[in-house]
Amino acid sequence: MTDELVYCLVQYGECEYCGQVKTDDRWCMTCNAKHFQKLRWTSGNDMIDKFIRDIQNSATNRHKVLEWVPYENFSEIKFIAKGGYGKVYKARWNGGFIHYFNNKTQQWRRNGDMDVVLKSLYGSKNITNEFLEESSNEVTLCTWQYD
Repeated sequence: MTDELVYCLVQYGECEYCGQVKTDDRWCMTCNAKHFQKLRWTSGNDMIDKFIRDIQNSATNRHKVLEWVPYENFSEIKFIAKGGYGKVYKARWNGGFIHYFNNKTQQWRRNGDMDVVLKSLYGSKNITNEFLEESSNEVTLCTWQYD
């Protein structure tokens, strides 16, 4: 058992459903990977879908989750600026980000409505794996708009 695993066991305990060590408060990586796999969504781009699913399956806590958010989940969208790489908007994310999975209701518990910044990237339909890998360390929330 690694030091990190021992720390998680002491700090968060074992999952009551699968018996694996939880990796954060209310976060079982094993169970959550299964819950993510049940979600039915698509960005319309297989490369982006695979990228997001790989991150979901390896997320050790809610702060490391990346999810595809359909445009309909945003409201109060307001243009802010246009730059060299795309356009920037302010919007309200209805529901907000995933907080944890509620096993009693069998639904993701979300943080609640929140203001976010959206970026529309020029030429994003020609996105590459290299761009996605580089962006994964920098982007918290990004929607790709196919211009």
